[in-house]
Amino acid sequence: MILITRLKEDNKSIRKHLSLLKIKSLSESIYKIKFISKTLREEENKIFIVVSKQTVKAIKHNPDFKNIKKSFFIAVGKQTSLALKKIGINVKLIALNSTDLISKIKKNKLHKQNSFEYLCGNHFNGDFMSQLQRLNKKSKKNILYNIIPHQKFSKNTLVQLKKRKVKMVLLFSKLACKTFLKIYRGHKLEKSIINEIHFITLSREIALILENKKYRVSCARSPQLESLLKKAYSTYMTHL
Repeated sequence: MILITRLKEDNKSIRKHLSLLKIKSLSESIYKIKFISKTLREEENKIFIVVSKQTVKAIKHNPDFKNIKKSFFIAVGKQTSLALKKIGINVKLIALNSTDLISKIKKNKLHKQNSFEYLCGNHFNGDFMSQLQRLNKKSKKNILYNIIPHQKFSKNTLVQLKKRKVKMVLLFSKLACKTFLKIYRGHKLEKSIINEIHFITLSREIALILENKKYRVSCARSPQLESLLKKAYSTYMTHL
């Protein structure tokens, strides 16, 4: 059985995909999202940067949404770009990850005449924000939602873990990884249970957290959902 740790609506589509592959799965949202009503302004020579689907949802729920629909937007990730386009926003540039985005900004010289507004949650990429400010000192972040980690697993997940039915866990961020480990410790589950689990992560950075604790882990070749699911399937069928 594979445990998926995204929000309920995201877990649903992943479970459907795994079901078609004849793999049992379990949904466990280990955090919740609370949107914040922050001001969004269209300004000349300003570019909005969006790096997650949660930010897209926050934009859609924001009272100023209609005022910025025609602004210059940059997206990180194919799924983020598609989500923006779905709500009527024209994405001018797409990057694979934050490193790729900085490279493309420099290549296209977008920082010469533009500042950047990094739309994000309360858990944001601080290094990325610092790089944006070095490119243009007027750049800023705008926190549109809070990620609130859960303190416990659901009853069903706890039962399945204790029965050692969970063979794999999918992790999509460093926060999700740290939250999963914290909840696991909080339940005082046996170490032998987690030692038998194979973790699949979206990036190398997430995998390092688990490697340092000597857990079994593999990471996606690229930070995309399709790549993670491909890695999960091949690992599950080969080793589990």
